[in-house]
Amino acid sequence: TSAEAVQAEAEVWLPSARVAAWALSNMMRGATPLHLLVDMGVLPSLISLLAVDDSELTTELGWVFTFLTAKKEECVSLLLADSGLGLVRLLCTAMQRIDVTTPAACPILRCLSNLTHGPVEWTECLLAEPALLPMLTIVISSDKTDRRVVLEAVRVCSSLFNGNAQHRTMVLSTSLLPLIIDKVLPNSTLELQGEAV
Repeated sequence: TSAEAVQAEAEVWLPSARVAAWALSNMMRGATPLHLLVDMGVLPSLISLLAVDDSELTTELGWVFTFLTAKKEECVSLLLADSGLGLVRLLCTAMQRIDVTTPAACPILRCLSNLTHGPVEWTECLLAEPALLPMLTIVISSDKTDRRVVLEAVRVCSSLFNGNAQHRTMVLSTSLLPLIIDKVLPNSTLELQGEAV
């Protein structure tokens, strides 16, 4: 089938893609400007690689976008202008595909959390993705989810709860708040309880 052919082809370039993503995440951790990636025209390719079903590649790309979304506000606005909902949708899709109970989910959630700390347009971009809130619910509700992953998910929720009235209404229409109150607050570390409050 064509899916098998694509997977077979991917096995050839995946090792190189993983190493390249790892190197790029280290490069983006520093002061490397996002404009460099935009000028080179590689952002669309990096974003599209989030669709590849490979947890190691997805984790490294998650770190790339975590570091990119932690840069100056104008840089992140540039990233979102170039990709917009495509980046958020692929991050949520990647979260649905990987094992969200493991620490491998942390960089994707951290990236989403970074996007909740900017202008209102960033949060609107997040909440425009229908998969976001159900994905956060799954992550927090699973008894198998690693504590660090729950912390990252609760950080995203906490920032969304602190948004404007429309954003709060959207989040409160889900089961996230009761879930955090019933499951996270009574059974968590002080750090996680503080984030949840």
